[in-house]
Amino acid sequence: MYIKPTFINQSIYHLYNRGVAKQPIFADERDYQRLLTTFSFYLEGQPPSKLSTVVLQDLKKILGSAASHPIIEILGYCLMPNHFHLLVRQVEEGGISTFMRRALDSYTRYYNTRHNRVGSIFQGKFKAVLVENDEQLIHLSRYIHLNPFVENLIDAPESYRWSSYQCYLSGRSSRICSPDFIVELVGSAAEYREFVTDYAGYAQSIARIKKALIDEF
Repeated sequence: MYIKPTFINQSIYHLYNRGVAKQPIFADERDYQRLLTTFSFYLEGQPPSKLSTVVLQDLKKILGSAASHPIIEILGYCLMPNHFHLLVRQVEEGGISTFMRRALDSYTRYYNTRHNRVGSIFQGKFKAVLVENDEQLIHLSRYIHLNPFVENLIDAPESYRWSSYQCYLSGRSSRICSPDFIVELVGSAAEYREFVTDYAGYAQSIARIKKALIDEF
């Protein structure tokens, strides 16, 4: 039986989900950008309308400004070919559940319409893990940002377009990402880069070992 999770205001959660049967949830760059746009749009507690009905000129204005009444705050993210990760702080009561329902339903409708398919593209309900302390938070953010590198999608963590890592390195917040809290826990953007880079090779080696062990059985 599915038990609806209870989310606590001002607490931080690691949210994630993957495609049905581990299938891709993005066909091309347009799909990646659409999910980021969807996340950014539905930060607003009372969006002006559904994303699918907003004209392009109005959408650019919305995405170019801070949410006036955000229900959640995104501290970090990474979109992978068949799954995604979000680090989220709940701002308003019920914010995480409302945000995820609106965003994933919207993206599913878009994806099915564009790719001429039906049914869910995600594997059941999204998963959520409470981040219990700052140490866990900074290591989790590093794990998320290293995902594309560990999976050999890119040669350097900072070259991946579909994560918040570049935002962390620039030190600039945007509507879709607020890196300041985590960066300041480490010290600075430069120190955060070092924190990630120093662990990158080790994380990739561990991933190779795990894959080799799995392939043996």
